[in-house]
Amino acid sequence: MKLAISSTIPFLFLLYVLFVELTKSLAVQPVQVRRTLSNLRWLLLLSWGVYPIAYLLPSFDIGADGWVYKQVGYSIADIIAKAVYAIIIYQVARTKSFIEDPSFARVEEGHAGEKAPAASRR
Repeated sequence: MKLAISSTIPFLFLLYVLFVELTKSLAVQPVQVRRTLSNLRWLLLLSWGVYPIAYLLPSFDIGADGWVYKQVGYSIADIIAKAVYAIIIYQVARTKSFIEDPSFARVEEGHAGEKAPAASRR
């Protein structure tokens, strides 16, 4: 248990730094992505917060189910923290690319009938 507590301290520090730095970056982000990035901070806390909770589940003396719940918790957190996060970051990067380079937006709009985000159309 001491190892779990001692390893949680750097984990919490890392979460704090990521949350604070993402918050600081909001002021310099394009308006079109600010809300998404702001929500991403909370998704980060939520998804990463599942890991320590899932880690502790087997210690609640609920038998073998605790280990199953731990793995289910890890799987859910992994999907949110990796796949969902990556899709959102891709959308933010794409939107920012459209805003910063209108010629890129025109080329992308021509691919498979896709439309650039409304905010980037001029």
